[in-house]
Amino acid sequence: MIQARGRIICVASVAGYLAAPGWSPYACSKFATEALVGSLRQEMKWRGVKVIGVEPGFMKTPLVAGAAAECQRVFDAAPQDVQIAYGKPWLDAQLKKIDVASTKMAENPQLVVNALIEATLSKFPKDHYIVGMSGRAVQFMTLLPHWISDHIATGAANCMVVIVIDVGCTTAQPACI
Repeated sequence: MIQARGRIICVASVAGYLAAPGWSPYACSKFATEALVGSLRQEMKWRGVKVIGVEPGFMKTPLVAGAAAECQRVFDAAPQDVQIAYGKPWLDAQLKKIDVASTKMAENPQLVVNALIEATLSKFPKDHYIVGMSGRAVQFMTLLPHWISDHIATGAANCMVVIVIDVGCTTAQPACI
């Protein structure tokens, strides 16, 4: 790798930039991957090795497609006191968020393939490729104060996907779902 002055390309997720409720284990692994990419990029730069991170947003993948069933399975397998503490309204709200994410936000995985090709073949690749409209929305959310991004991420006022949906719109009116 060092002699060839090659590239290391790591695929993570925008979940490595902004955590959301219910995604703790997934977000932890992606935050760790982002730390690895950042450290490795600095360590290998002087050796001529380029380290690149590819961070997709919500993509139409088996992970997204199976999220509702997995959420229901985990809830059903939880002890009775946990099910009572969270309640059916909480579960229904989570399933609705998953439905919105998988039907309105999930994008074509070909976008990730395109980013990987560019990262591999570009003469001057970027350090990071944020992939998809939802990825760019999450990137924008990292610039906001935490109290605002937390408000959006937790789906307060049912506006979890407002920024994602309105990114490409020409109107300034929010469209809460």
